[in-house]
Amino acid sequence: SDMDYIITAFTLIGTFANALGYRWGFKVWLVTNIYWMLHNAIAEDIPQMIIFAVNAVICVIGLKNWKHKEVSQ
Repeated sequence: SDMDYIITAFTLIGTFANALGYRWGFKVWLVTNIYWMLHNAIAEDIPQMIIFAVNAVICVIGLKNWKHKEVSQ
């Protein structure tokens, strides 16, 4: 669906922002991981659902750990 392509684009944007050290990338990545987790749960693709659920937890950990860090140069 069109929504899948939009979410894919935002997933890549969030991942790239994380790689550059931007904290907001975790927020984008968290939302997209939740979408993919639910999408895969509905599709009964349990292994994919699990990986996106774990990625969502990693996002929360990243947000917590980066709470007081500056954006990298």
